[in-house]
Amino acid sequence: MHMIKRIRKKEIQITVLFITVFAIMMIGLMVSIKYTENTKIGGVLYNEIMLSNSLTAEIMPPPMYTVESYSVALEYIGESNQDAMKKLVDDFKGMQVLYEGRYEYWKANLPQDEELRNEILNYGYSTTENFFEVFYNEVVPAVESGDESRISVAKASLINAYREHRTAVDEIVGLSVEWRQDVYDRAAQITSVTRK
Repeated sequence: MHMIKRIRKKEIQITVLFITVFAIMMIGLMVSIKYTENTKIGGVLYNEIMLSNSLTAEIMPPPMYTVESYSVALEYIGESNQDAMKKLVDDFKGMQVLYEGRYEYWKANLPQDEELRNEILNYGYSTTENFFEVFYNEVVPAVESGDESRISVAKASLINAYREHRTAVDEIVGLSVEWRQDVYDRAAQITSVTRK
């Protein structure tokens, strides 16, 4: 009889241990499912991250797009104070350094998509470099000369260089959107396959 009580006590202990382990595993599974649902592509946190990236991109001018450099160049054309002009040229140079840093980053990190790489690394780069060259080789000397007709010609050249750059940027944005959608679709396909 004493032996039977001991066996029953062991059975109860094993049963309680099994139920406890099972309950912990179920809680872990539920937490894991909730975490996965929130962080998966299309999940709440993932969408919030994407939204924050979009907001930042809309607020801050990206270094690969010369809109801020263009604004500084136009301000430089209209400035007459020598100290302010020097600061504007320094600001312009700083933006060029940022552009070149991002260019090198994307050169090393772009996917092997030939069309996207070509647009950014060749077409986009050449239009941007042309824009910078027009500023340094035409705008700055024209403004320093004080010759209004020379300044007008340099400004027109800057506007054309910017428009060419803007055309390249628009094409790159289109390809970038296609690339992002392709990555999103592939990831969604992988996650749907792993759920089955």
